[in-house]
Order: sequence, then C-alpha cells, then structure tokens
Amino acid sequence: LRFGRYAELLETYAVKLEASGKEPSLVLTPKNSEDAAFTLLLALATDTLFPKTANMTVNGVTMRTHFENIVFNSPVDRQLFQFKPPADADVFLDFKPPKFKR
Repeated sequence: LRFGRYAELLETYAVKLEASGKEPSLVLTPKNSEDAAFTLLLALATDTLFPKTANMTVNGVTMRTHFENIVFNSPVDRQLFQFKPPADADVFLDFKPPKFKR
C-alpha cells in the first residue's frame, strides 16, 4: 500500500467507509482479481482520522498492528529533516478531518 498517494489508493483498491460503529473505519480490498486477495481494515481515530489499528487478513490469517503514542507535528530541527513530497503525492494543506459522533 502506498499511503500518501490517496488518489492512487482509490484507483487500485475498493474502499468502503464504515462509520456506524464506535469509531470510523476503512476497508480496502484489491480491485484487480489477479492481485493477491486480502482485506485491510483501518480503524480510525475520531479526532485525527489517523489509523489506530490495522488488521490485514489473508487466507484466514489476520495480522493486527496497533499504533500508540503518536505525535503529530512535533518540533524538528530544520537541519535534521527536509521533506519534499514526491511529484505525484497528494498534498493536503490545512486539512480539517470531519467530525464523527462518539
């Protein structure tokens, strides 16, 4: 999966938003039947829409990844890090995630 290239994700994967539960989630499956069959479920934090957990299921086996202690926009010395997004990346400036009921 190529996170950061969101438009490409929508071209390659069937994406379904599930917002009826406690927290919103995205379910991704490959559109191309020739690709390996899997399901990726991303449970999203309601305040940031950043994944809290990721469940990848392939052939009945599920691998779960849990993200914690995530820090957004922490100060970084400009000498240590200079980011230039790839030319084909989707760049969101001042993005405000939608509000979900808790």
